[in-house]
Amino acid sequence: MFGDDPETIELPKVVPVADQPCQQLYEGNPVLLGFDVVQYHFIPSVKDGGVAVRGKPEFAYNFEGYQFWFSTLENRQRFVKDPWKYAPAWGGFCSWGVGLEVEGWPWAIDFLGPPASPWNGWLIVDGVLTFNIWESYSHRFARNLDTNMALAARRWSDWFGDGKHRFAGPFNTHCIGHGRLNNWCLSQQPSPWLQNLPECKFEQTIEQDSDVYPGMSTASNSFFSPNGTSAVVVSGGGIVSDANEFNDFSNARFR
Repeated sequence: MFGDDPETIELPKVVPVADQPCQQLYEGNPVLLGFDVVQYHFIPSVKDGGVAVRGKPEFAYNFEGYQFWFSTLENRQRFVKDPWKYAPAWGGFCSWGVGLEVEGWPWAIDFLGPPASPWNGWLIVDGVLTFNIWESYSHRFARNLDTNMALAARRWSDWFGDGKHRFAGPFNTHCIGHGRLNNWCLSQQPSPWLQNLPECKFEQTIEQDSDVYPGMSTASNSFFSPNGTSAVVVSGGGIVSDANEFNDFSNARFR
């Protein structure tokens, strides 16, 4: 359905998720162009020939206001069971930029990147998935790994707090380091994570048809109680940002 090559890839859009009938999302594009953040943990490193795997929309899952795609149902289940084990550090933005690009750079709580590459900018550090703009920056970051990880963690925490996990915060959906979707996010991007997520509403209706089995529904946004006598209709939700096309974003970068 979607090409994986950086020169032909399209910016994907989020999709409805069957087991999450009320979507509460900040952005209308999946994290890191839909690449499978779980699969990175099961392939060789970039320098050893590892090839990143694109997820599929049929295995989408919404988490913390963002949509992730997975290449298999098994990977989706792994993520659902332990999402913070697989979610990328500092939202999947460039680790070097988060940790070391301070003076003269625009990065702030309301001004993200820095950009990353899901193709060759990834690096697993002690079981943690990190990204950089290019493979060369992963090498630079790794030269002083412990210090640089600490710098990135401290700055991200200053922006977004520890929350329930030190990697909590917005996720990267379109700040990409190379290819036809090249957007280094050096000009102001939308900051939907500073707004509240749309609310979901759950309304229970009584006295459903007796021949309707529990759990079944005639509508995609409702489900029946175990005794089959009432249904819960889900409404509300939505996407905070209306930007979801490449040209909706300001794509300034160094020339």
